[in-house]
Amino acid sequence: MEGWRQSIHRVKQEFDAVIIATGHYHACNIPDIPGLTTWKKAFPDRVQHSKLYRKADRFRDQNVLLVGAGVSSTDIARELGPVAKTIYQVSRGGQYDLPPFLLPENATRVGAIQSFGLCGSELSESGAIPGTVTLSSGQNLCDVHHVILCTGYHVSFPFMKEFHADGVRAEDADERVLVTDGQQTHNLHKDIFYISDPTLAFVGVPYHVATFSFFEFQAIAIAAVFAGKTSLPSEAQMRAEYQARLVAKGAGRNFHSMKRPGMEIEYVNDLVRMVNEDNRRVEKMSGHTQKWHEAYQRRLQRTEALMARKALKSSTEDSSRHFTSNDVVVSDMLALFEDEVFRYRYQHGTNLGSIYCLERWLYGSMFDENAQGGSELDAVQASLQTRGLEATRTKWESHWNNALSNDDLIWLTERAHCNCIRLPVGYFTLGPEFCHDTPFAGELSEVYRDAWASVRTLISRCYARGIGVLLDFHAVPGGANPHEHSGTSSGQAKLWNDKSNLSLATHCLTFIAHETTQNLPGVIGIQLCNESIWDPLGMYDWYTETISAINSITPTLPIYISDGWDLSRALRYAQTQNSIQQTPPYTNPVVVDTHKYWAFTPEDHAKSPQTIISESNDCLSPVLPFTGNVHDHASATATFVGEYSCALNPATWSHISDSEKDLLTKEFGQAQSRAWQAHACGSAFWTFKMGTCADTAC
Repeated sequence: MEGWRQSIHRVKQEFDAVIIATGHYHACNIPDIPGLTTWKKAFPDRVQHSKLYRKADRFRDQNVLLVGAGVSSTDIARELGPVAKTIYQVSRGGQYDLPPFLLPENATRVGAIQSFGLCGSELSESGAIPGTVTLSSGQNLCDVHHVILCTGYHVSFPFMKEFHADGVRAEDADERVLVTDGQQTHNLHKDIFYISDPTLAFVGVPYHVATFSFFEFQAIAIAAVFAGKTSLPSEAQMRAEYQARLVAKGAGRNFHSMKRPGMEIEYVNDLVRMVNEDNRRVEKMSGHTQKWHEAYQRRLQRTEALMARKALKSSTEDSSRHFTSNDVVVSDMLALFEDEVFRYRYQHGTNLGSIYCLERWLYGSMFDENAQGGSELDAVQASLQTRGLEATRTKWESHWNNALSNDDLIWLTERAHCNCIRLPVGYFTLGPEFCHDTPFAGELSEVYRDAWASVRTLISRCYARGIGVLLDFHAVPGGANPHEHSGTSSGQAKLWNDKSNLSLATHCLTFIAHETTQNLPGVIGIQLCNESIWDPLGMYDWYTETISAINSITPTLPIYISDGWDLSRALRYAQTQNSIQQTPPYTNPVVVDTHKYWAFTPEDHAKSPQTIISESNDCLSPVLPFTGNVHDHASATATFVGEYSCALNPATWSHISDSEKDLLTKEFGQAQSRAWQAHACGSAFWTFKMGTCADTAC
């Protein structure tokens, strides 16, 4: 374009360049909920967006419905607390929702809204809107006086309609458009320069940033380019970089988010490099100061603390204290340490299976033709026979070290919003000294000489991305179950009733516990064993002895135990271990690991997908008697769904047509996720990658 024309009150002017700096917070996002428009038309002064909220006094002795559970909603709720009668805060379980303990005493967190129903044209005697708000759960809210939509904003440039394609999905944006569905500003280089014509620039497109300093850096970069002090890459290069970012982050609202720790710093450093590399002036652009970095770290700690979903057991010496929202003040938030946030937030995760404990069906490429079975032992024995020690060690180390690429980590954090990985390891993973008198003794053990170093590196890389790691002692000496994922194909669970195996297992676990104290942040817990057989003799005695041994090394590290396919019994054990009536020294927090699959039994094969989806809603019912007020129970329990998937047996799928499968698979996954979020402290999908799926989740 040869210039930008703008008409203002019929006065036309031409400019060589234009900067758009209109900010985020002007075009209100109004949710499309059945009946909401009817309420607004009937009682326009009773339904408003949070943008119009000013003072709490207007809502005195009123029942107020806040739609949304983010920062604006929670701020308004806390202002309304002293004056309103009742506050309902609606949450769909969004990733940016603040925890409900920040709400005042007269506020209640409720689920998503299904519809607004109106049954009259006059306000009731109490001044309430004559209608009912129906929630997705079936619950009805009545006697609501005001509705405040705390639902955010969307992107809009009403003065540039020719660059809008309203209604088009973000994924379908072409190379010209700036705005589609309002979730993203498209086709910008560095979120600043319009790629097709960089004389159009934007300030303030990214969010989750330190606003004023961030926008100043963008302004400096624009000034340098527009003044001819530095130059931009070619259009093709800018387009390629933009497309690569689209692939990594996906189209939509998250595209502009700088929420991941360190992302804002990386962005500014990138701008500094861009400006200075081709800078034709003496004065160079500088990045953040040391004082800014210190303030940024403090802000990260506060933000992570606010988003922590679970009460932190070690945050107070008086663990029987019953917290109310009035107890939560800034000093409480600042007192929370980073490792506690990692350990006690809701864990939304995945397994990284068959990396340190091989399974043939997941990574067949690690098994030579002469392998006698599908376990780690079978694979390494066959490889040693085929190619010898050095080549086998090289192959295994390559498998470990390439298990999780940087692109994988970006996808996990920015697309999947994953904050934890359950990492199965075996006793052989710890090195040769733990393999004496086991099937991995001798030459086999030398393959694993650097395995633990690889694990440490992986944990550190995850930690740098804000991902915690649960170390799952998957392959214990002898096996906690008879299956091949226990390390061997023996077909027996030889851990139990074998003193030497139990002793070695405890030795391994105390080694891992000690390692977590040696500059290895980001470990959210240790799982003592994986999928124990049903009710093995002495299992809970061994749990108690091993927890005591770990406690002498690190008394605050959460310990995850296998429920042995009896969730209620495991929860009773955890309830005893986590009693608030303990006297010092306190035991480690105990979390129960349970696994949920519907693909293996004849009974499940006979069910339709719809039946299984319905069952998944209530599959954690054994947890319910243990939930509620910690003080009333005199204890705390937590359940972690350590493995689940969307896989069903072909016999189950035979009940429906092929055209229905994709939709029902999605419904199955969503139903499980809702159940985990309602009743568990976290979950881990099985599994992130398979050898046959390249770099995609399976």
